[in-house]
Amino acid sequence: MLGISADTPSAQKKFKDKYELPYTLLADKDKTVANQLGVLKEKNMYGKKVMGIARTTFLISPEGKVAHIFENVKPEGHAEEVLAVARAQAAKRWPRLARETDLARRRQKLWAFLRRRGFPAAIVQQVLTEVAEATAAGEEA
Repeated sequence: MLGISADTPSAQKKFKDKYELPYTLLADKDKTVANQLGVLKEKNMYGKKVMGIARTTFLISPEGKVAHIFENVKPEGHAEEVLAVARAQAAKRWPRLARETDLARRRQKLWAFLRRRGFPAAIVQQVLTEVAEATAAGEEA
């Protein structure tokens, strides 16, 4: 994951440190990349027309191709939206991985359900092991 903005590297470092961002931020101070990506747009600021960067997210495939473009991005809920699209595309691309992720989620829910009802951890682990073995046997068939 990369973030690109027209801010200076020092401003980006402050932003990254303040919000404890775990990814790399790239500086595009002269807006060359923004122009190439087509995100430099005319905006209305206090009644005045100015050129600015339209918040946009590009989801890039493993092959390095643009898989999805999110335009006019609002920060609230956007991470979840990107994650949902990425998961959907991964499920199409790697159906077995999607099934395994779904199974892992189901096992977590089953673990929580049984533990809330007072089943000992050892019993719950045994049940989960049996479910995993049965699932693996079903996939091989």
